[in-house]
Parts: sequence; C-alpha cells; structure tokens
Amino acid sequence: MEIGTGAGLIAARVLKARSDVEYLSFEPERYLQRHLEKYLGTDRFKSMQSSGVDLRGVGSGSVDAVMIYGVFTVVETVAIFKYLQEASRVLKKGGVLMFDIFDTDRSDAPLFALIQKQVVRMQSRPFLSGVFMAGYLRELGFVKREPVPNDHTPYGLMHVFTRT
Repeated sequence: MEIGTGAGLIAARVLKARSDVEYLSFEPERYLQRHLEKYLGTDRFKSMQSSGVDLRGVGSGSVDAVMIYGVFTVVETVAIFKYLQEASRVLKKGGVLMFDIFDTDRSDAPLFALIQKQVVRMQSRPFLSGVFMAGYLRELGFVKREPVPNDHTPYGLMHVFTRT
C-alpha cells in the first residue's frame, strides 16, 4: 500500500517487478488518481481518493507494507501522527512501514540546508527528529530497522520500521 502515490512512479516499478503484488494506492488529489487509474489500472492496482489520515475500507491488520514517500514533507505535523496511527492499524504483524521526513537529526544530509531554508519560508511544514519519530513508533508497536538508501529523498534514505 502506498499513501501519496503521486504520478505512480514507484507503483509502476513495483507492479512491473512483482507479479504477485496487489497494490493499493491512496491519493488525495483527484487529477492524480485519474492519472493512476488510466496508466496503472490493472486487476492488481486499486486507487482510492483519500489521504492517509483515514484509511476506511482497509481492514485492521490486513496490509503487508505501507510506504509513505514525499507526504510527510508537505503535511502539517499533527497529520503525520494520524497517518502513522492508521498505518499501524492496517499493517499485519511483521508488516513494514517506510517513510521519509525532514529529519532534524540528519542535518549533514544532502540538500538539508536548502530544504531547511525552504521549510522556514513555508513556516507550516514539519521538521521532526528521527529519534522522536522512532520513540513514537515504538509506542505504536514498531521496531526500527536499518534505513533503506533512496537517492530520491533529500536525506538519501527511507526510514524503515516493522510492526510487532
């Protein structure tokens, strides 16, 4: 499952690489959802117009993996915690949660200074500590795993957690 699928670049790669995957996309923007349905519409791809704050229609403990890429960099901080609560609810035990954030613990990362200036100008965008996020997710029943390299995120990695 992907929250904030955007243009569907990751979804397209996953569907091409894995014929056994059923992909569920949550995309709040209607024009992007229409794009996804047109270009990725298969019996293995389902798109719903919704944000990750409310995953109604997805059963508790029914999803193997949740990826949230590029979302936490544009939503209000309080919404991030709602996204994580819903991800926790829908993930199976042993399920994987992956996301990127503007992580204040990674100020040495590529593009950090540029992004920090942009975030300060926007004033309402989240800047969270990865250590704080790990503590919150531990309370929700997650165990932190090694980050996954990702050249497309400003920090060069995706945070990875497993549901216990």
